[in-house]
Amino acid sequence: MCPSGTTCAPSSQTCQAASLCAQVTCIGGTTCDPVDGLCRCGGQGGPVCTAAQLCNVGPPPTCQGGPACTGADGGQTLCTGGTSCDPSDGRCRCGGLGGVVCQGGEVCVSSALSMACRAPCDPLSPACSTGTWCFFDGAASPPTAYCAPPSNVRAEGQACVSATSCFQSSPAHALVCVGLAPGQAGICREYCATSSGTTGCSQVPATQLCTQLPQAASGLGYCAP
Repeated sequence: MCPSGTTCAPSSQTCQAASLCAQVTCIGGTTCDPVDGLCRCGGQGGPVCTAAQLCNVGPPPTCQGGPACTGADGGQTLCTGGTSCDPSDGRCRCGGLGGVVCQGGEVCVSSALSMACRAPCDPLSPACSTGTWCFFDGAASPPTAYCAPPSNVRAEGQACVSATSCFQSSPAHALVCVGLAPGQAGICREYCATSSGTTGCSQVPATQLCTQLPQAASGLGYCAP
C-alpha cells in the first residue's frame, strides 16, 4: 500500500507523488495547474477565476466578468477597444482585473509579451508623438496599428520577433513585421499603398510588388519581392 500523498504506478510497481490534477475537473475555459491543483485561466501560473467569471486565454490569460460586470438586467458589461471588464469595480480596463484604463482614443493591444494602451495610427500617414512611430501588429489581439517606440533596429529583409523591432534609423521610419505569429518570427518589409502597385516600392536590387497586408485595413500593404 502506498503512503498518503502518493499513488501506485503499475508500470514500474513503485509509489510516486500523486498528481494534484488527477481528480480535478475544470470549467469555464480554465485548466488545472499541476503545481497546486487549482483551476487557472491559462493553466500553470495563470489567474484563478471566480465562479461568475469566464477565462479568456489571451495571450495573456485574463478572467473576465463577475458581479461588478453584471447589469441589473443580468447582461454583462460590454467593453470595446480590446479592453475587458474588471470584476473589482466594473470598469473596462486593458488587462481586465488589475489592468489600466485606456485614455480617450487609445486601444488596448494584447500580445504574448504585454498588454498596453496605445494610440492608434495609420502607417501610411503616421501622426505619432515624438520618439514613437506607427507599427502594424498582426500578432496582437486585435491586430492593429499603433504608436510605440522601436524596440530594435531590424532592417528590411531581416528577421523580426516583435512588431516594434522593424525600424530603419536613416531616414527614421517604421517597417512592418510580415508573418509574425506566436512562436513564429517574421520578416521586416516596407509599408506601401496597394493602389500603387510596383510604383510604391523600390525596384532595386529586385522587383517588388505592393501586396495587401494580412489582417490589416484594405489598402495597407507591404513591398513583397
